[in-house]
Amino acid sequence: MRDILQYAVEWNTIRENVHTRLQAFDSWRQVAEIILTGCPQQSVQGEQRRNVIIELLNSLIKKVCDDMCNGYKSQAMIMQSS
Repeated sequence: MRDILQYAVEWNTIRENVHTRLQAFDSWRQVAEIILTGCPQQSVQGEQRRNVIIELLNSLIKKVCDDMCNGYKSQAMIMQSS
């Protein structure tokens, strides 16, 4: 019974971490949306606008991938200790 409860606690921790990451990513999506739609197009035009979008997306992708890799390592360690 104790092992089942321990597994449930560990699984809930993993689910909470995934949910937290999804919320953080959605928050960044909202920030990006505001930046890209809220700024007048005259302030950032053409190639410069494209570069800003690409830089922003690359930064977000790197952050998400780094977080996911760290999260998977932590989850693997939790599952191995069970």
